[in-house]
Amino acid sequence: TLGSVSLLQVASYGNGRIVKWSGYDWVFESLLGPVYGMDDLIWRGIVWAARKPFAMQGLPPMLTMRVDDVDGRGSALENNFLWINICNEFGIIPWLGLFVNNIPSEYMPTLRNLINNNRATASPHAYGYALGYNGFIYYNHDNIYNFDAAANVRESRDYFISNGLAMSNFVVPHYYEYSSDALAEIKNMGVDFIGVHWLPDLSYTPSPAWLNCGPYRINRNGTSATSDLRPVYYGDYITLNGVEFFNCLTEIRDDGGYEWFPTNSVYSTSSRGIRHLKRAFNSMVLASLFTHEASYIENITPDNWREILRIVTSGVADFNPEYTTIDYALRYIRAKKNMYITRVLEKSGTIEIHYSGNNDMDTKCYLFTEYGGQIYSSFVDLSQVNGHNIVSVPK
Repeated sequence: TLGSVSLLQVASYGNGRIVKWSGYDWVFESLLGPVYGMDDLIWRGIVWAARKPFAMQGLPPMLTMRVDDVDGRGSALENNFLWINICNEFGIIPWLGLFVNNIPSEYMPTLRNLINNNRATASPHAYGYALGYNGFIYYNHDNIYNFDAAANVRESRDYFISNGLAMSNFVVPHYYEYSSDALAEIKNMGVDFIGVHWLPDLSYTPSPAWLNCGPYRINRNGTSATSDLRPVYYGDYITLNGVEFFNCLTEIRDDGGYEWFPTNSVYSTSSRGIRHLKRAFNSMVLASLFTHEASYIENITPDNWREILRIVTSGVADFNPEYTTIDYALRYIRAKKNMYITRVLEKSGTIEIHYSGNNDMDTKCYLFTEYGGQIYSSFVDLSQVNGHNIVSVPK
């Protein structure tokens, strides 16, 4: 409630339903903001009150994993990427932000097998820590003389080529730092998707202003600091120094901190992972278990890692998630952005869904129906569109 006034009220009216909001200040980050646990009240309220059948372009529950600072060396779990094999046992296909200079050559066959058989995806994250050097690729974090970000990107691309590694179309720079000089070469690597929080040529500290990027942070200002414990979701086009990318990432920051922070505590780690995924599913944003191999995964025993993933996947099974790569999920989110439903017609034996746009892959929409006061949902396939299309489904 806001004082003595209910925030949300519902009622029936004749054959219809009413959902009344008494305030919406909670949608602003100064109070709560998006992906803070209340988003589903909006879409569920609309679905409950709407005349059925009702079609909605919500994001299906896709389950992904993003792991930064990966080199496959260290503990028993980290050694030669054992943790990825355990992820695969549960259908999880992690995206890897690689420390390209730190991966032992004898581990390359394992990494190549994982990546080229769609059991993981990967792109260059940094060169890797060594002797006090942070090994940045995309930004001169360490103020190195004659640092050349564009040449670094080309060298990283060549590393993937020479080692026979398929390149992910998603890049997250180390510390999220990247320079203008790197952008064109990142695009030339075949990368369409990026995960960043601020504009180019800015350092992690002091914390820059966050990006104004959809769907939520449009003409809304705030700090991008990882110490800012407000959840964030980006999923929209952004032009950076004349180069267009689709910027997309999800971070649930108010529950445990900046990332998932898995530890050897099976209960706390699995519980937090379940909560992070459920928050994303309910908010209809990309669900991703986000962590780092160095410092976190490397400290977990193989048995505990397996048990953590078993509990997490069991804990979200009711959502019937689709286990997919981040690469696929980002393409899907972009394709959904590039089309829209124009109308829904109920006919004698069918339901027609009209949609328009220009995208590069098939998507789905939710179709909500109601019988005997019970609301049901199903997915309707919407084929790739260039212009206008209609799909008919039986009632």
